[in-house]
Amino acid sequence: MKRSLPIGIFDSGIGGLSVYKQIKKVLPNEDIIYFGDTARAPYGPRNPWQIREFVNQMLSFFDRCNIKIAVSACNTITVLGLEDFQKNHDFKIIGMSTGAQQAIAASVNKRIGVIGTEVTIRSGMHHKNLLALRPESKVYAQTCPKFAPLIEQGKLTGIEIQDAIDEYLTPLKKEKIDTLLLACTHYPYISGFIKEFMGDQVKVIDPAEETANQIRNALSNAGILNDNGKLGIGRLYFSGQAQQIRRIAGNIMDTSKCLFLERNLEGIVS
Repeated sequence: MKRSLPIGIFDSGIGGLSVYKQIKKVLPNEDIIYFGDTARAPYGPRNPWQIREFVNQMLSFFDRCNIKIAVSACNTITVLGLEDFQKNHDFKIIGMSTGAQQAIAASVNKRIGVIGTEVTIRSGMHHKNLLALRPESKVYAQTCPKFAPLIEQGKLTGIEIQDAIDEYLTPLKKEKIDTLLLACTHYPYISGFIKEFMGDQVKVIDPAEETANQIRNALSNAGILNDNGKLGIGRLYFSGQAQQIRRIAGNIMDTSKCLFLERNLEGIVS
């Protein structure tokens, strides 16, 4: 497999751009193709079988793009398991890091909060990984079903997002956690408000950085890391509203060096 082939990143919508940003930071020479299924986002409330169908379509799109590795920049997709998808594709598929090591290292009082979608929290993956690293930890999980839809609509400020933050984070605040793990890639869009609400005593952990480092290690170990010294190109595909997404994405990343494109997945056979 050639070093020059692109990395593929996929997500249910715009959340995965927070992972794209970190991967570009860690691997600036890599070309990246991103696909966000914005026309059918969010995935959190959907049935697992339906999510798997959508993921198969995105991976089939990546087959046509001739990528060298795929990254699930979505915790909901990752916790469903990537093994079945891997069987049908030549490229390696890597999921989101849980961020458990970062959270354990950051926590002093061993009281850790986890926020994510219904599917992610229900899976118990983050809870299990945290306790595996430090069994005496107290883990408090909270679903946040309003966050991803509001972020997908570009409602990153205002009364709706503030009310949702108050609703979901007040119980965690009462538990006196000192570390909060963002188990959804959408949440970095509102991390500033989350940090402000929780206070300086709470460390907010974004697993995207750890995930980017895992991708770098995987490419290096496979001998396909692109280190040609040239700045890589980013092509960002969305199943709907690409130009609106460019405006929203500008809140967390420089969009001037990316191509924002629309691509319908409905005709792609998985």
